[in-house]
Amino acid sequence: MNIRSSLGRPHTHSGNYTSPSSSTVTKHPPRIKWWPVVLSVSFSSKEIKAGKDPLAALRARLEDTDIKAVNNYVIGETTHVVQGKRNTAKGLQALINGKYIVTDSFIDALIYATTPSDLDHDESLSPLEEDFDRNWPDAMQHVPPRGNEPRERPVEKFAPDPGRSNVFEGYTVVFCDKAQFESLQAPITNGGGKALYFQLKSLQTTTDELVGFVKNVAGEKGLGELEDGSEGKGVVVVKFRGSKDDFDWAAQLGRDASLALDLRFIEQNEFMDAILMNDASVLRRPLEVAEDDGKPQSKLSVASPG
Repeated sequence: MNIRSSLGRPHTHSGNYTSPSSSTVTKHPPRIKWWPVVLSVSFSSKEIKAGKDPLAALRARLEDTDIKAVNNYVIGETTHVVQGKRNTAKGLQALINGKYIVTDSFIDALIYATTPSDLDHDESLSPLEEDFDRNWPDAMQHVPPRGNEPRERPVEKFAPDPGRSNVFEGYTVVFCDKAQFESLQAPITNGGGKALYFQLKSLQTTTDELVGFVKNVAGEKGLGELEDGSEGKGVVVVKFRGSKDDFDWAAQLGRDASLALDLRFIEQNEFMDAILMNDASVLRRPLEVAEDDGKPQSKLSVASPG
């Protein structure tokens, strides 16, 4: 069965139409809807390092359905992100663009729905051919389980929501970790925000240099606290962690810069909740109202080592 040929681009047939389930003749032509399905699939590092194209086996399973499977997230084409976790760069883009995040069990459900009930008879219909609306797999039944998200949200929050398309508008996110920047730049800019990378020089970058960069991004001069009170739209800084050779230095730099700016630096995994709730303002808070395990976090606690 070819899903796209059965769903094709919207068009009508001229003349009378006879329903295949009855002899009734109607003047109303059937409407055929085009329903493209493009799966952006994530693979584990083990699968990628195996040396074989991890998409080959999947494409072989899908070849009779005309469903496309790709490795990257393609804006404007991807309809479902297939992965075992919710909180990934592809997952964030899916949420921003109003697409689904599903596990590979959704693929199994698609294969079942497009497979004729009796393969020995050419006339046998697949579940989708028998009743498309009832037998099309419900993507919300295949949402990945909760991972390291800071807050638990109901599965219903993962339903596509076009209103999230500009969730980061007015926000500039500063990264000091290149891997984080390269991973999250796409979803942030896709959500209407800006992402910038500030390169740290191990054991050399000073607090004033980092603070000065953040202040400049905010359109402010000099050093010291952000003039906007670290609330509302503006600059967000993502926490960074050094290597084993400069871990303590990086931690102290982050604490000192956060204290100087009076700005809570966020964890990488906090972006998902901001997108789910369609409210990026939760990413910007001054230290006085920042919370740690439900308790107010003071400037002193941020500045102290540990």
